[in-house]
Amino acid sequence: MVILAAAIVGGFYIYLDQTDTTNEGLVNEGGLEDKNKIDEAREKALALNTDSDGDGLTLAQEQRLGTSDNNTDSDDDGVPDNADIAPLGIGRKVSKTLNWEHKGKKHSVEAYLPIDVSDYYEKKTRPEHTFDSPYYLPFIHSKDIGIERLAAELKTIIDDNGSWDYYDEVMLIVSMVQQMGYAKSAIAGFDLTTKYPMQTIITSRGDCEDTTVLAAALLKKLEYDVKLVQLEIDGRKSHIGIGVWANGVKGTSWEKGGRTFYYVETTTPGHQFGELPFEWHEGVKAILIDI
Repeated sequence: MVILAAAIVGGFYIYLDQTDTTNEGLVNEGGLEDKNKIDEAREKALALNTDSDGDGLTLAQEQRLGTSDNNTDSDDDGVPDNADIAPLGIGRKVSKTLNWEHKGKKHSVEAYLPIDVSDYYEKKTRPEHTFDSPYYLPFIHSKDIGIERLAAELKTIIDDNGSWDYYDEVMLIVSMVQQMGYAKSAIAGFDLTTKYPMQTIITSRGDCEDTTVLAAALLKKLEYDVKLVQLEIDGRKSHIGIGVWANGVKGTSWEKGGRTFYYVETTTPGHQFGELPFEWHEGVKAILIDI
């Protein structure tokens, strides 16, 4: 019996040793678990503070907005997420109905612009004016959602008139722009900085730069070969229009890159393909600007 009792007691102490419930044992096990939790929290905090797409918004900010941290423009409207008041494309629209005549027929399209894009254009700082390609390129960018939609409507009109030739197609777009009011000076609601194309549409007026940028943006979106044409007199940059590629057209043209570009006026209704306004006939030097 003594031997049996001793065996039982010995076994009990072995059991206690294997199932240590002392404070020291609990601290060791809990310390490892706490360390893992701290490391995990630290990694999550670091991840939330990253900016994978480089748009100026952290992952935490993107998650609050519902935008993507892998796309600088989540709703694909041409406005970066960090400058978009409606980055998910939800909001009211600013619209304008345009009416004009071409080839003896009246045409009408509705141009509209999401309010967040309009707000972006209004707030965006204009680049310093240099009268060259780098200056104009930001105004004629490929992701202008308003221009994309308007160009699609114009393409529908062109496709529905199968008898039109190349020049008729170009002049459909130009004649729409020509009918807008020409702003000769700073007037109520208008300033002399270059406008984004859809701003000119919504206000229905602009100077030669504004209408030229608008016409060029639409033609470029519809894949016509177009350039800006800066006209100089006595070294002064005096006027701007567009040059559109064509063959065998009578009128004023210039060569660039082995192709011929004919002048097209954007400010005055009735001017035709290749027609240079009379006041620019003498002593004018033309500079063709790639876009």
